[in-house]
Amino acid sequence: MIKHIIFDFFGTISDTGTSSVDATGAILKNVGSSLEPASFYAEWKTIKRNRMDMDPFYTEKELYGIILCELFEKYKVLADGKKEVKPYIDMLFGDRKVFPDAKQCLEDLKAMGYDVVIGSTTDNDVLSHHLKMYGIEVDRCFTSEDFKVYKPHRAFYQKIIDNTGWDPSECLFVGDSLGDDVFGPKSIGMKAAWLNRKEKPYGDSYKSGSIEEELPPDYIIKSLSELPLILGDIHG
Repeated sequence: MIKHIIFDFFGTISDTGTSSVDATGAILKNVGSSLEPASFYAEWKTIKRNRMDMDPFYTEKELYGIILCELFEKYKVLADGKKEVKPYIDMLFGDRKVFPDAKQCLEDLKAMGYDVVIGSTTDNDVLSHHLKMYGIEVDRCFTSEDFKVYKPHRAFYQKIIDNTGWDPSECLFVGDSLGDDVFGPKSIGMKAAWLNRKEKPYGDSYKSGSIEEELPPDYIIKSLSELPLILGDIHG
């Protein structure tokens, strides 16, 4: 029986929109580069995936600067990435809208008696900022900064279990990323609901080096408003 529900935050509860690409565009404009923002950010994001195993651990804010320096060097941009990273940091604390179905879903699940928590790849101050801005209250929050490890590594989800004492089989992880929010949590025995707002084909998932196999979601939903109904039917 499901007793504990763990939500991803960015892309699941909070709509990130085009904020990352917009911040990239501002940076490239500031340094006088003609590089295309969307492509530049896509490359930045790919490098980030490969840098998440770095030792020592770096927070997301630190990673933004480190990777920006690498890309500036690659494309011969004559600027200091750690100084030009400000639009990215501002973006992390910017006003990203909450999806219309999010707050009601969280409230409904808490009223149904579930533990409702957040498990997010983010820095503590960033998550706290957005929770306060949106007036979102959950039972607990777990971040990559807390655990010094990023999703989808098994250690992230195992540390949630270690910190709570919950049975993984009684946990449901909910999120928009197949790798981070489905394959990862299922690898330690959690259940998972894939939030597929854009109705992407399941085969469009990415393959993560830290996950040995793709483990299909237990539920696929197009809106968070479906979740209380599904759980109500299961436990009704």
